[in-house]
Amino acid sequence: MAKKCLLTWLRPYSGAPPPPAATPFGRAALDLQKEGISVLIAAGPGSWMQANANAWEAISPQRVDAVYDRYSSRSLPEHYGALEAQVGRVPRGNPPELIRICTDKLATQRLLSDLPMPPVQTDPRAFEDQLDDWGRGYIKPRFGGLGRGIHPVSPGDPLPAWGPGAVRGGSEPTFLQKAILPPEKFGSLCVRWLAQREETGRWALLPAVARVSAQAVANVHLGAQALPAEDILPSQAMSEAASLVIETATRLQKSCNGPVIELGIDLLFDQNFKPWLLEVNSRPSGRLSALTQGDPARFGALAEEALRRPLRTLAAWS
Repeated sequence: MAKKCLLTWLRPYSGAPPPPAATPFGRAALDLQKEGISVLIAAGPGSWMQANANAWEAISPQRVDAVYDRYSSRSLPEHYGALEAQVGRVPRGNPPELIRICTDKLATQRLLSDLPMPPVQTDPRAFEDQLDDWGRGYIKPRFGGLGRGIHPVSPGDPLPAWGPGAVRGGSEPTFLQKAILPPEKFGSLCVRWLAQREETGRWALLPAVARVSAQAVANVHLGAQALPAEDILPSQAMSEAASLVIETATRLQKSCNGPVIELGIDLLFDQNFKPWLLEVNSRPSGRLSALTQGDPARFGALAEEALRRPLRTLAAWS
């Protein structure tokens, strides 16, 4: 194949990045070079690097065929705008319209409203009456992430209309979401399923990662344990969940003009093990690294391929 050049937007490094061979992403970049795909990284405007065997070498900005967007556009908006201006109009995976839909939890809810999703109340004036009807719920930030600002509520608890979100020190509007009670043996349970597009356009599903916690919010950033979902959930529940993941991914793919190459889809399971769609992440972490630490023989190769696949697909489509 003709040589393709991909630029990956990453969060800024506090210092020099580790040598490529020392990190999974760096090894993926070295592997793809052998396939004719040059993978550059940009940790900020004008700071571009290319992998060689021993280090990431600084290079001058150049023409690229596509961008792999892994940058935090909300926490560093001025840098993000400069990155966009630098590359111009080239394909981006995932595309901006998908990132906007997934960042706004209510936009996701509207687009996928006919799928099984926990109901929400968006009007703070109705929070109290709605919670009395549901019995249990969660106050959540509209644009949040990493589990920040989410807390369980019961009738009589404070129900703030604004609260902390993904950007530290910031405040954003909240909404109320009905609690889905998990199966009895779990304190709280949320499953992250990483779905990636292959070059053929087919969706490939990676091993689902169950986040289990004694706390009310099952989030790895907040201390939840990561386990293989197939080891703790019934096979029928996993089959139903896989169908829901594929349907969700296909809907989002059709709603965007640009290349949708990967999604991190979060699911809940109720007391009857029915799957519910919680949210969709457009810059996902599949948590396969956590599974790999526990069982590298079972998950190591899959985790490495999960880094190569979206880049290879993006290069083929660009």
